[in-house]
Amino acid sequence: MNIPTPTVQGTCNLIGHRSKVCRKLTRAVAELRERLQSRYEQAFPGAGETIRDAVAQAEKLAWETAFPHLFFPDFAEVRIAQQHVNH
Repeated sequence: MNIPTPTVQGTCNLIGHRSKVCRKLTRAVAELRERLQSRYEQAFPGAGETIRDAVAQAEKLAWETAFPHLFFPDFAEVRIAQQHVNH
């Protein structure tokens, strides 16, 4: 039997984005996005658009997990490495 794992995004959609936990997590992930983009844009000058795309893809995937704030940095690192190798 395959039981779907609940995601934070799905839970926030059910209980409403106004809950304190959802607001706090959404804010933390947004701040993390800014830090990751800044760090990678400094490491790879001139690749801003590619970095933003990779980070956006990583964030989208992270929200599908139960702990987006924990998985997001690793997902971003993998996506950026994939982009770097492909270009």
